[in-house]
Amino acid sequence: MSGQRKNQWDTPMDSFGSKSRAGTPSAHDLVDGMKIQKKGGPGSFRGERSKGSNKPLWILVGVATTLLIASGALVIVFLLKLKTGTVSSAGGTDQIGAGGSTGSTGAQGGSGTSAPVPTATAAYNGRCGSAFGFATCPTDANSLTQGYVPCCGSDGYCGSSYYSCGTGCQSGCDAFTPATSLSNSGTWTLKGKSGVPAMHVIMVPNTGHIIMLGKQELFTELNLTSTRYAYSSEWNPDTLDLLALDLKTNPFCSGIGNLPDGRIISVGGSLNYNDPMVASGYNGIRILTRPCDGAAVPCDWQETDNLKLQSDRWYPTIVNLPDGRMFVIGGIAQFDQGLAVDKQTNNPTYEYYPATPAGNFQLDLLAAPNVFPFQMYPHVHVLRSGRLFIMAGLSSIILDPLTNAVVKNLPDLPGIYPRTYPSVGAGTMLPISYADNYTVHFMVCGGGHPDLWIEQKGTDSCGIITPEAANPTWDTSETAPQARVMVHPTILADGSIIFVNGALQGHQGWEAGKSPVLAPDIFIPNAPKGKRWYTMTASTIPRMYHSISIMMPDATVLITGSNPHLDPVVNGSSPYPTEYRNEILTPPYLSTTKTRPTFTTDPPATVTPGQQFTVTGTWNSKKPMQASFYFPGGVTHSLHMSTRLVFAPTVVQSANTLQITTPPDNNVVPPGFYLLYIVNDGVPSIGKWVQITLA
Repeated sequence: MSGQRKNQWDTPMDSFGSKSRAGTPSAHDLVDGMKIQKKGGPGSFRGERSKGSNKPLWILVGVATTLLIASGALVIVFLLKLKTGTVSSAGGTDQIGAGGSTGSTGAQGGSGTSAPVPTATAAYNGRCGSAFGFATCPTDANSLTQGYVPCCGSDGYCGSSYYSCGTGCQSGCDAFTPATSLSNSGTWTLKGKSGVPAMHVIMVPNTGHIIMLGKQELFTELNLTSTRYAYSSEWNPDTLDLLALDLKTNPFCSGIGNLPDGRIISVGGSLNYNDPMVASGYNGIRILTRPCDGAAVPCDWQETDNLKLQSDRWYPTIVNLPDGRMFVIGGIAQFDQGLAVDKQTNNPTYEYYPATPAGNFQLDLLAAPNVFPFQMYPHVHVLRSGRLFIMAGLSSIILDPLTNAVVKNLPDLPGIYPRTYPSVGAGTMLPISYADNYTVHFMVCGGGHPDLWIEQKGTDSCGIITPEAANPTWDTSETAPQARVMVHPTILADGSIIFVNGALQGHQGWEAGKSPVLAPDIFIPNAPKGKRWYTMTASTIPRMYHSISIMMPDATVLITGSNPHLDPVVNGSSPYPTEYRNEILTPPYLSTTKTRPTFTTDPPATVTPGQQFTVTGTWNSKKPMQASFYFPGGVTHSLHMSTRLVFAPTVVQSANTLQITTPPDNNVVPPGFYLLYIVNDGVPSIGKWVQITLA
C-alpha cells in the first residue's frame, strides 16, 4: 500500500469505483497495480429467463467482476458487455445459448457510438426505457399470457412476476398504491452531536447511552488527547455529553452486539490507515464494559492479544444465540499485503464466541455463484426453533447452530435485487407475538441494483417469508411507498416499523449513492394489506452511506451518522457531507392527545423465560393493553443485528395492575437486556430495563 491519503474519488465517477459505461476500466480500477477478476457478473444474479423458443434477446451480462479495496474502502466494479444470444426453451432458469456472439454495440449505449433502438421483440425481459435506447416492452398476446406486462419498470427492465414485485412494474401497473401520509406523521428534533462519524451504534443497558464507532479518520470532532482524534464515543442523550473512547484496532465495517451480561462486543474490522496507535482490526475482538470506574474496570475498549477471532472478518454479522453464545459469520479475509478482493479473500465461514475447538465452519451459501459478491453482512435471525435464518443475496437457508447442519434451503426471493451488502435491503423480523405462537416472519424491503452503478435506482419491492412454515414462500404482493437503498428498518415499541435514511439511486460504498430519500415510511404489520404503508414527515438532513437509526428507551428514534467519504468531508464541499448531528424522530404514537402510560412500580431487574410478574402504573385499563420486550441490538450498514420485539401475554388484574408473562424460552428471547414497554391504546410507555437470563 502506498500510504498516500489522496481520495481515490476526487474525479467524477459514474459507478462503484469509477468506470466508464462502455466497460473500459479507468485509472481508479487499478489499486497498487492489482486487478483481480472473477467470472460471471450481474447477469447471473438476474437469472435471465424467457419462455419463448429461440427468441432473440438483448441482455446485459457481466463478463468480469473486479473487486478492489482502495485505501480501505470496498470497491466492486463490474466490467460489462452486451451480448446477443438465443434463449433455451428448457424449464427453470434459462441460459444464454451456446455460441452467442458478443455484440459490438449495446442497447445501453457504450463508447460514444449511437446504439440501435431495439424493437419490441428485442426487449423480452431486457433493458427498456429512455436510458436504454428507448427500447419498448412486448405487447403481443403470447408475451402477455406468459406473465410479461407492457410497462417499463423504474429499474429499466420490462415487468414480469420474476423481475418486479407482484405482476406489475415496480410501483406501476397492478401494484397496490399505498396511502401517502398519516394524519399525524411525526416530528424531527436536533439533539446534540456524535463526535465521531457514527457508522456503528449500540445501546448501553440500564443507562440508554449510545456507543458510536467510526473508523480511523484524518480528523473527527472529538479528541482523545491534544494530538489524537477519537474514533469512538459514548453519548448521553439526557445531558448530550460525549465521552471519547480509545481503541486499539480499527473497527471499520465490523460487527457489533451486546453480550448476555450487557457488555458490548465489536468483532472484525479493517486495516490500519494513518494512526500508528491503532492497529489493523481484521480479527479484532473489542469489549466495552459498563459501568466502569476507569481503574479496576477500564472505560475504554479493551483488547488483548490472546482474544481474537478465529479468522479475519471485514463486514461480518454477529448475533445472540439462545444458549448465550454469539454467532459470527461472513466477511472478507483481507490482509494488509493485498488490496484486491476476490473469491480467494472471501470468508464463507462462521464461528462462535466464545471460540470452539473446531474453529471456523464452512457455509456454502456465502460462496455460491449466485450469491457472490453479495455475501457480506448477511441477514441472520434466531427462529422459534432456535435455528438460524440466514440470507445472502437472494438466497436463504436455515442452519442449526447446535449441529452446524443446514436443515433447509429456502426458495430464493423473486427478482433481481440482491439484499445484502453492497446492495443491501432493510431486513428485519416482524414483531413476534404469543398470539402467533412466537412464529418468526422475516421481511426485507429496498436495496440496490446488482449492476452497482450510481445511476441505477434502488427498488421499492418487499418480500416476507415465514422460514419455518411447512412450505415457506415469499410474499411479494406489497411494495414500499418509496424505492431506496441504504435504508434502515427500525422497529418501534408498538410493533410498527419505520424505514428511514438512504437514497433513491446507487448502492453502499464511497460516494456511490445519490438522490437522498428524506421522508421515512412506516409499515404497520397488523393492518390490512394495501393500508399498511404510510409516508411520514421528511427530515432536512441527507442520511447516506454509514448512517444509523435505533429506537431509544423513550420510544423515539435516534437518527445519526452519514459518512459516504473515504475521509470526513465538511459541509459545503459535498452535497452529502460527513454528518455529526443527531436527530430524534418522534413517531406518530407520541404525537397524539392520548395519555401516555407510566410505570409506578418497576418490573423485576432480572426474570427468567416463562416467569410471571406484575407491574403497576397509570393507564386506561379499559383500552387495549400490550407488553413488548425490545432487544435493541447493534446497528451498522442497514443491519440491525439481533434486534427483535416480542409481545408477551398480559392479564389486567385491576385498573392499575398488569400481570405479564415473560416469553417461554430463550429461543424467543435470547439471554440479555431488554426494554419492557407497556402499550396502552397504541401509545407506549417509557421502556424499563429487564435482564432475561438463561432458562
